[in-house]
Amino acid sequence: MPVPSATAIKLIWNLVAGLVKGYEGEKRKLFEKHVAPLHEHMLRIHADYIAGFQELRRHLEDKSKPLPEVIAFLEERRRNAAALRDLASQITKELDAAERRLVRADAWDEIKIFATAIAEYLDASVRFTGLTWFSGYLDLIKEKVRLGAENPWFDISIHGNPKGDRARQDLINMIAPIVDRDLPGALSQINASFARLKLILQ
Repeated sequence: MPVPSATAIKLIWNLVAGLVKGYEGEKRKLFEKHVAPLHEHMLRIHADYIAGFQELRRHLEDKSKPLPEVIAFLEERRRNAAALRDLASQITKELDAAERRLVRADAWDEIKIFATAIAEYLDASVRFTGLTWFSGYLDLIKEKVRLGAENPWFDISIHGNPKGDRARQDLINMIAPIVDRDLPGALSQINASFARLKLILQ
């Protein structure tokens, strides 16, 4: 279950920054060097995220022991949360500060839509890690898995969780809309903008 690492985050930033700043050449090169690779990378990320979240939801719902890949997925989400939020923020700032360069107005408008859609996708992918009790819950689950517990998801009273022993169900409730609505909806916006950019720039 591969997930975006710090290297992937840097790649996304480099592609978006290059796209926003414009490419000093033909518009086709702008599409080939920045738009198409960025879109392909987001498709791969989406496939990994959906697979990871669906596997996590399955283990949460049937209370089965999570595979090591599921724990690794959660760890990666926690570890990359701040970096992805910062990347989304930097994309927005770059768009606000950028000047339109060497592309006509309709292309620049669509580039802004495309980059903003990517920022919104990245933000949606780590929204659940903002739960105040998530980090503590993950650490407890990891410890129970290490000790060989048959049902490591068993509801635990988590400090900072106002609902106490409902941490597992709360996490299910947070993940369900991410998988079913937020990420697919955000990817749909990326795909739609990509299609428009392909027509404009090629």
